[in-house]
Amino acid sequence: MPRRLVSLFVLLSSYGLTIADEPCKSGLQPAQRPGPYSSLVAVGPQRGQQHCYVCEAADRPVVIVFARSLSEPLTRRRTCAAG
Repeated sequence: MPRRLVSLFVLLSSYGLTIADEPCKSGLQPAQRPGPYSSLVAVGPQRGQQHCYVCEAADRPVVIVFARSLSEPLTRRRTCAAG
């Protein structure tokens, strides 16, 4: 029995080393679209309804901010005009 456990440990350890050779990638990769993300609308005419802002944006570039609570810095709107 202990010999089996040692063999299993060696096998799993060597498998972990082969996986570790691949680089770690975080987040979306270039040209990869995010999946749908449904959220509960908290303000405005759609308040209380589920809505997918990612789906609404389609292929347009947007910034979506999810926050636990409103704070003064979050309430400031920053826009930049395309020149």
